[in-house]
Amino acid sequence: MNTYPAEVDIMEKNLAQGESKRIFYLDFARGLAVFFMIMQHSMIMHERTSGGGDTLLGNLFVLLGTAPAAPVFIFIMGGFAVRSKKSVAENMIRGCKIFAFGYVLNLLRFTIPFSLAGNTGEAVPLLFMVDIFQLAGLSLIFFSAFKKIAEHAFILPAFIVGILLISPYLWGVKSDLYIFDPLWGAGANNQFPIFPWEVYFLLGM
Repeated sequence: MNTYPAEVDIMEKNLAQGESKRIFYLDFARGLAVFFMIMQHSMIMHERTSGGGDTLLGNLFVLLGTAPAAPVFIFIMGGFAVRSKKSVAENMIRGCKIFAFGYVLNLLRFTIPFSLAGNTGEAVPLLFMVDIFQLAGLSLIFFSAFKKIAEHAFILPAFIVGILLISPYLWGVKSDLYIFDPLWGAGANNQFPIFPWEVYFLLGM
C-alpha cells in the first residue's frame, strides 16, 4: 500500500501526540491560570502594598488570579491525575513533594524576609499559610488513596456532595494547631483548605 507524504506527516503527528499524552487546550488553560496567579501575588505583595498598583490593570490581574485561576488550575489537575499512568505510590510521593514545597515557598517568601525585617510576629504564622501548593499536594494524596473506589459510578458524586454539605460547618472552626489548617478553617492565612476546594479536583476527574 502506497502512503503519501501528507499522510505520513499526519500519522507522525498523531503518534507524537499519543506518546506525549498532552492536551493542548488544557495545558494552555493551566498555563494561563498559573500566569494570572503569579501576577495576582505580585500585585498584592508588592504593587498594591506600596500604593502604586491600585490601577485598572492591577485590579484586573488580582481579579483573574483569584476567582477563576485557582479553580481552573485544580480542576485541570484532577483531569490529568485521572489520565496519569503513575502508580498509587508514585502519585502519593508526588503529592507529598508538592505539599512540602508549599511550605518551603512560604519559608522563602514570607518567614525569612519577615524575620530579617524584624517582624517575627508574622514570620511563624505565615510559614504555615495554606496556599495552592498545599491544596494541590493533598488533593493528589487523597486522590491516590481513593482512586480505586472513586471509579464506581456513585462514589465520586457522593464525595462531592458530602464535601459541599460538610464544608460550611467547618469554615468557622479555628484551632491553635497548624496541622489542621490545610483541611478546614477560615483564618486569614488559610487560603485553600481541602474543604471545600477539593471539590474542583473531584469535578475534574
